[in-house]
Amino acid sequence: MTGVLAYRLPLRNRFRGITVREGVLLRGPAGWAEWSPFAEYAFPETGAWWRAAWEAANVGFPAPVRDRVPVNVTVPAVDAATAHRLVATSSCTTAKVKVAERGQAFAEDLDRVEAVRDALGPSGRVRVDVNGGWQVDEAVVKLTELSRFGLEYAEQPCATAEDLAELRVRLARGGVDVLIAADESIRRQGDPERVVALDAADIAVLKVQPLGGVRRCLELAERLGLPVVVSSALESSVGLRLRAEHGRDVHRRCHRRSAGRRRRRDRRPPGDGGRGRVAGWARGHPALACPAGRVARRTEEDR
Repeated sequence: MTGVLAYRLPLRNRFRGITVREGVLLRGPAGWAEWSPFAEYAFPETGAWWRAAWEAANVGFPAPVRDRVPVNVTVPAVDAATAHRLVATSSCTTAKVKVAERGQAFAEDLDRVEAVRDALGPSGRVRVDVNGGWQVDEAVVKLTELSRFGLEYAEQPCATAEDLAELRVRLARGGVDVLIAADESIRRQGDPERVVALDAADIAVLKVQPLGGVRRCLELAERLGLPVVVSSALESSVGLRLRAEHGRDVHRRCHRRSAGRRRRRDRRPPGDGGRGRVAGWARGHPALACPAGRVARRTEEDR
């Protein structure tokens, strides 16, 4: 490694229970990379994050198969008015909404999702992310109620693959048309293929750092055989480039999640001002430091 830079970025809104995002930027022969596991993660889980950083800094990325990647705006567990403003100013036509925040009532989730649907209009796509926060019985009731907003899918509504499988059956029997996406069941439970074996999900959510790099994610996407959503882990613009590269490389239908607008300011490699870079990677040229909010607007419009 030829350069190391620690960063500490304040968030615009509380997200995943944190208000500051911390990590390390690394420079190698292939360019800048990021290592930023969350504070509660321990080895061997953090080892996958390191493998992703090593790949980006030393090996680089496979040749892309596309030059555009659509994105969604992510809405934290904020009040309805703030949620509406975030979506209305994002220029995105897809939004992922955090629900099941500890200490909040379900009525707040309903208000937030309704505000997002109103901001997007009837043609927009609304996703909810539960982070495994519901039991199966609870998920059936709440997704049935949320389904009136025309959800594209619900991400990790229950904690285990077994619960997701049971939930899918019960929703189908109840005539509730909500797809299930698996996130934590793929990246944190040690057996991603179990999601497929149990028929527990319609969509696979893949995150490059937690899964060990772009190549590892591409291999996993092919093994799982599910439609893929390429997601971020609240990284800086350097880490978000890994998501962009995976989105450009994956063969299955995907949408990259934009996280950049959640930060007040972003960390870029030294000497890189970030101006004029949107057209860079959006056209297929390397650019480490795209301001993520502007990337989100450009790529969503080009979808």
